[in-house]
Order: sequence, then structure tokens, then C-alpha cells
Amino acid sequence: TYILMKEHQKLWEIYQSFYSHCDLRCEEGSELWKFHTEHSIRIFQEIFNDDNDLSESYLHRIIGIMYTNSVNLECPPGYGEISGFYPTYANLNHSCTVNTKTVKLSDNTIEVRAQRKISEGEEIYTQYVGADKPTRIRRMILRKKWYFWCRCKRCQDPTELGSYLGALLCRKTSQCGRRTEYCGGIVVAQDSLNEQSDYVCQTCGNITMKEEAERILKEAEMFLRTPDRCNSVLHHMEHFLYHYTNIIHPNNYICTTVKLKMSQMYGNGPGSSLSSIPRPILERKLQVCIDAMETLSIVEPGYARWRESLMTELNRTKIYITGKNVMKGLISPKMLMKAQLETKVLQIYRTMYGAIYK
Repeated sequence: TYILMKEHQKLWEIYQSFYSHCDLRCEEGSELWKFHTEHSIRIFQEIFNDDNDLSESYLHRIIGIMYTNSVNLECPPGYGEISGFYPTYANLNHSCTVNTKTVKLSDNTIEVRAQRKISEGEEIYTQYVGADKPTRIRRMILRKKWYFWCRCKRCQDPTELGSYLGALLCRKTSQCGRRTEYCGGIVVAQDSLNEQSDYVCQTCGNITMKEEAERILKEAEMFLRTPDRCNSVLHHMEHFLYHYTNIIHPNNYICTTVKLKMSQMYGNGPGSSLSSIPRPILERKLQVCIDAMETLSIVEPGYARWRESLMTELNRTKIYITGKNVMKGLISPKMLMKAQLETKVLQIYRTMYGAIYK
């Protein structure tokens, strides 16, 4: 940036036109502000101590522009980290219902390619955080890194477009004769744009305090991270899903992440294959693939690596089960031909979208 400032005035003017968020960075990120002061600004001033234009506030502004508008680039192993500033790209606004995908090319140029059909006059968006995270987490990440509260269509919807990635299940009880029954309704934030919002059941209207909702999710994540040493990881994941069946929504981001992992682990682990696992487990593999795909497809349409991976596991499992059923005479060989045709379609999908987005 120093060379840009001294030798490329027009480019420097473009660079300076971007927000640095210095006030918010100093107020809300005091530790990072101190780090930049000690490890960047002080060193820079010592090297260029004869340049009177490089005041501390001016350097903080330069750093802030780069910090909040740059793109992380991939480097070979051992080369550390590097960021690039792309003025045109930096002008794109974020949306959690993104319509593009950013592709980083080998020469460190980037391209923004349509993820779905974009109508004439529709704004072209990019996405700063993963679509698989719930609103509560996405908005906080955006605030801490880019210093704004997202108010996109998805963030405004407590159901997250019907995906329920951040939802719980209602634990309010009622007596039915001698039995105690749970409501089981879907519990979402009352106001998804308010980070202090409590949660409400869409069925009975029962209120779950914000602190209680956070406690449930925190305990669920802790439960998942502490597997029983006597059981396999897959057994622990299944136990987790069973334990939280009536506590958090089956589409909740924690459950969806678990299902995504299980789809890859069943039939692929060390010494494991589709032929080595029983039929009920094969059916379970199909189920978790479909569950994860249906949930994530709501918030991330178009090509995604998780979709390619899930489609691959779903297809190979279908092929195996169908082949077994044909051998036993349970179904027509035409069903196997249909499954094999799906394999060819998948190969075309992988080739086409792999060429576009990778």
C-alpha cells in the first residue's frame, strides 16, 4: 500500500474511497486495534520515520481498509498467509441468500460467477460467511469482522427460509391423563434481527429465554465434542441425534453438520465398505444424505461442494442396494439401469460444475 500511495495516485484514491471502520474497530475490537498498533504501525513508522504523512490515525485507516475489504488468498505450504485487495469485488454487498459464487484462480485473480439465474435489475451479491451457519452465528461473525448487522431476507426470517437451522423444539409439558407430554412445536427467535431476542414456540407460544436457548445449544455442542471412549465416533453421533430428538430441531445446524459427517463415514471408514455394513445401516446412510441435502439446499441453491459429495454418496449407495435387490430377484433389472443412468447424470454434473466453479 505504501508503494501504491507514492507511485499510483489514481489507484490510491480508489483505495481510500473504501470504509475503514476505524471508530468501530477501536471501540469493539480493542485487542486487535492494539495488536495492529504494536506490530504494524510502530514498525512501519520506524522504517519510514522520515515520512511525516504517516500518522498513527492515518496508518490505522490504511490497515482498516485492507482488513475489512480484502480477500484471503491461498498460498503454497510454508508461505504463510496473504490477502488481496480487489476494488471491484469489494464493492459487492453481502447477502445470506447469495446469487453468486466467488472463484479464486491460480494466478490470484478472482471471478464472480452466477450461482443461479439472476434477473435483470437484480442486485449481484457475494457472501462473506458460510450458508450452513444459523442467523445468530452469521450475524455475529459479520459484525465482528465487517462491522455491520446483516438485514437480508434470510436474516429477517426467524425460520431462515424454512430451513430451521437455528431452531429448537418446545419442551413445555402438559398432562394427558397419567402421561406427561411435550408440546414439540418449533421454537425460533422472536426477533431474528435482535441478538438479545428470546425464543417463541410457533405452536403454543411458550417463551424460551435467550440464555436458556444458548445453554441448550452450548451443551449440545459440548456433548458432541466429548464422545464415549467405549463407542465408535459414528455410534456417538447416532447417540447424539437420539438424545436431542425432542430438544433441538432435526434441521438445526448442529444436527445437519452431524448428518453431513455421517453420510461420509458410513461405508468409507478404515476397513469399512458398503458391502461390510448391514442393510439397516445402508438405509440409514441414505436417510442422512437426504436429510442434509434437503436442509442445505434451502439456504444454498446451485453448485456446492457438499452437494456434490452428498450426491456421490447417495448415488453409490443406491447403486449398491439396487444391485443386491436385483440379484435376489426382488426388483426388475430396469431399476438398476435407472440407478446407473443417475450415475452418468452425476458424472456430467460434476464435470460441468467442476469446470465452472473450481
